[in-house]
Amino acid sequence: MKKIGMFVVGMFLLVGTSCASPDTTAGEGFKGDVPGSAYSRDGMWAAFADWEERTFYITTLGSSNCPLIAQPLTEAAYPQAPITVATQRREDEAGFCTADLQSYTSKIAMPDHLEYSLEVEIRLQGFPDSITLDGDDSETSTDQAPEYDC
Repeated sequence: MKKIGMFVVGMFLLVGTSCASPDTTAGEGFKGDVPGSAYSRDGMWAAFADWEERTFYITTLGSSNCPLIAQPLTEAAYPQAPITVATQRREDEAGFCTADLQSYTSKIAMPDHLEYSLEVEIRLQGFPDSITLDGDDSETSTDQAPEYDC
């Protein structure tokens, strides 16, 4: 009976959430993903590079109230390839995580030394696959700002 009650509460929280505009400060995140993101082979995380804004968007799938948050890059994360992105689970205030498999996207600033024309390989801490993102081969990006799917 306790499990059913937790499931009902989890579903209520899921249905009761609304789509908010993504925060524009690096390190912040939002529910949903970025269209055009490259997904890992297992489909459990994705990455997108906005070269104009010098920002990586890292999407993870998991609990909606305890998402994995991509941490800002440190110099130790990118002297060699692949760039390794650390994660930290945001704990729910009520002390439980739902198993509802929702997407959460974190924004992290790109290292200054990355050039537009480079391919970038990203590895997410705790996941077996890496994702290779193509560089932007134009001087300035002509892509539209990503639309956010909630």
